[in-house]
Amino acid sequence: MRVTSKGWRLEPRWQWEETGQVLVLKTGGVTERIQQDVRQALSELVEDFSLPLRVAPGSREDETALDTLVQELTLQGKLEPQSLLTRINELRLLEARFAAGLAVLLDPNKVTLVSAGASRPPIYGVGYDDGLVLLRAHHREAVIHESAHMLGVDGSDPDGNCPDPVCIMNYYCPSSTWFCEQCQDLLQRVWSA
Repeated sequence: MRVTSKGWRLEPRWQWEETGQVLVLKTGGVTERIQQDVRQALSELVEDFSLPLRVAPGSREDETALDTLVQELTLQGKLEPQSLLTRINELRLLEARFAAGLAVLLDPNKVTLVSAGASRPPIYGVGYDDGLVLLRAHHREAVIHESAHMLGVDGSDPDGNCPDPVCIMNYYCPSSTWFCEQCQDLLQRVWSA
């Protein structure tokens, strides 16, 4: 049983959560050093909130498959995140691939995210609570902000961000280093059910 940020009760748990893993997968020209830094930031978030998750690198096979998928869906350097989420969910259902939560590292020199339904374009990436984070920016604050969306934190503004200007969940997260009390409580509530 899970309580979401909207107060909804989910039963069963998110499918990706059952694996107890978040895999960090790099695509394109993203280096292993960046992958390690992102894994470290995500691991710190998981540890700070005592979440029952393990952060690990993905396999070369998964990275290659995901890189191919990103290339197929990227048109003139633009990727619509929802289309990638849809394809990943199809692979999860039909082929039992990518079952874990995924933090996908995109090369910001090759891919721009365009989100048709968002009131503002994604600056650093996007996070979906059904187990997918797409990151164009790889600094700690962006990793924590987008990963928190995957972990169920959804703020009160139209795009799911926090209106508090000093919260890491604010749309302009790099000016912040941690969660406001409301978002911190929300993350704890979502994962304590």
